[in-house]
Amino acid sequence: MGCLFGFIISFLGAAIFDIAGGVPFLPLQTLWINFTTLLFQAIGLGYGAPAAGLMDRKPRQPDRPILTRGLLLWLATAGLVIGVGTFADRTFVIWTGVSILTLILATVLGPLQTFLKTTSLDGRQWLICTTVALTIVAVAEIRKAVVRRNHPRMGDDSRG
Repeated sequence: MGCLFGFIISFLGAAIFDIAGGVPFLPLQTLWINFTTLLFQAIGLGYGAPAAGLMDRKPRQPDRPILTRGLLLWLATAGLVIGVGTFADRTFVIWTGVSILTLILATVLGPLQTFLKTTSLDGRQWLICTTVALTIVAVAEIRKAVVRRNHPRMGDDSRG
């Protein structure tokens, strides 16, 4: 969902500030980004090891919403920063790498550039992309530390 918030913010920002004619991504590019980031990371999360003591946790209260205000705020923050989430385990890291590789190939491989209407990025542009992606990891780790300090019983549930 953080990625989806990222798209919303990207399109709103492009429209408001007239960046790229108000269309930061073509429809096919949007689908490609969604497919590569969400699909491969979902595989990594789906086959990853469950959190320790997961089945020992008490269930969520029925009257408590699934998407709490704090969680929605976190998703909006993650979308604003746009990047990868925190790394859960080895499988997730591998599939995140596959996701990153497919995004890179979309900008360096001629046939994909033609198909997706992308261009090569220079060193400065790659630095910006990398910085933004790594920023979400730092923000997520800071958030987890704060949640663990304020709610020690939440454990790994702080991933959002």
